[in-house]
Amino acid sequence: MSMCPVCRTGILNRVVGKQLFGIPHTDFSIECTYCGAKFIPVGPAYRLVSIATIRDPLWKKHLDKTYPADT
Repeated sequence: MSMCPVCRTGILNRVVGKQLFGIPHTDFSIECTYCGAKFIPVGPAYRLVSIATIRDPLWKKHLDKTYPADT
């Protein structure tokens, strides 16, 4: 797919059939191969719901932000 907007290192992959804890069931989510950031679809955009490896506290500012698909 494309580069992760959170870590700018990993690649975003579509994950099908995996429900995230505390998030309503969706048909798919997007997950980063490097930092483990997870995005769920919200209309035409994607919302960041978790980051698996937060080494830099500045990454936390991205949580619960919605990004357009082209980002």
